[in-house]
Amino acid sequence: MTIDDFKQTTENLLDNYLELFREIEDISFIKPTRGAFKEVQQNILSQQSIAMLYAAWEGFFQNLLAEYISFLNQEMIRAKVELFDLLDSIIVRHLEDQVSQLVNSPQKITQKIRFYQKFETTVTENPIKLNTIINTNSNLGFKVMNDRLILFGIEKFSKVHEGLSGAQHFLERDLKSLLDSRNRIAHGAGSLTASKIDQKDYNDYKLLLGDLMAEIIERMLVALNNKTYLKSP
Repeated sequence: MTIDDFKQTTENLLDNYLELFREIEDISFIKPTRGAFKEVQQNILSQQSIAMLYAAWEGFFQNLLAEYISFLNQEMIRAKVELFDLLDSIIVRHLEDQVSQLVNSPQKITQKIRFYQKFETTVTENPIKLNTIINTNSNLGFKVMNDRLILFGIEKFSKVHEGLSGAQHFLERDLKSLLDSRNRIAHGAGSLTASKIDQKDYNDYKLLLGDLMAEIIERMLVALNNKTYLKSP
């Protein structure tokens, strides 16, 4: 896969998720007003739009980073990159993923021997294969997003950011608002008596995430072109 292939693959992924955003809006706000839905039913559907939107955002982020890591795995084979050529953050993640004893220290001598054997195998293996599964702990707010990007040598976002659409986003505040709303609904705050989510609020979140998703791809492309996942690009 070339960088151009990566660009095409991730842009297709973005298009699919943006279409999903539109489908969520249609199901949650447009179709209920045309059908024989009671007000309480419309309220419940509008509340669930936020939970579905957040789930789509988290799914996109995890799938996108999986594509990025898959590209790194391929590139490391092509360029004969060794483990210790990578950023320390990537090395630590890989070692913790492959050698569980780094997280839970062995106590018995037999466990320590197995730890050493596994550690030696991991640091000398070639080619390297990084785990593509990204854990966001169902908590993909501003800090978690930036932490995952920085880990792989991708430029982080500032708290206030102008999106590709030209809209000004207060990322830390707005992502927290989305996450808080999703958590309230997920933990049972959405109910028969809860108020309806306004379609404008949904569209504001949709614009925020659309801008963010497109720019994460742009920043990944910069990272791949500049090889910022290496200690010495």
